[in-house]
Amino acid sequence: MATLKQAVNDEKVLKFKAKIDVGELENRCVYVSQEAHKWCFSSKQLGEKTPNPNAWKDVNAVLSEFVEGQNLLLGLEIRRLMNIKEDIWEIKTKPPDAVRIFGWFYKQNIFIVSHCEYRKNLKSFKAYKPHIKKVIDFSNELGFFRERHFKWSKDEKEYFKIN
Repeated sequence: MATLKQAVNDEKVLKFKAKIDVGELENRCVYVSQEAHKWCFSSKQLGEKTPNPNAWKDVNAVLSEFVEGQNLLLGLEIRRLMNIKEDIWEIKTKPPDAVRIFGWFYKQNIFIVSHCEYRKNLKSFKAYKPHIKKVIDFSNELGFFRERHFKWSKDEKEYFKIN
């Protein structure tokens, strides 16, 4: 079984460097695949044919909030962290340039981003199927045994509970 350290050393995943305030500590970690890194942090890619700085800032902001330890499960507008199938999750940015960030939890508080897609390209659950497969394929490529580490808490006031 491969480890996260090996994946980082082989540059299959890169650690996301959160922009957090002075005095804040990292409570969680995010690692991104090479593909996700190019997609998320290249203004050309995120903006398609022209740069889209709002979408780039939103991706940075939501991942930084996650690393800070903010609760992405609760929200008035949308839940920004959703379990889409078994152990596969998406993190959502807000409209108008909404992005879906797909991945899984390697361990509690360690999220690995496989890839991203614009919300406008995900109109139905059927459109999610290739993205679910892509996450599974990427975790298999890394050699990580995927288990369902987390479930929703009954009152949804706690972020995660280990099964």
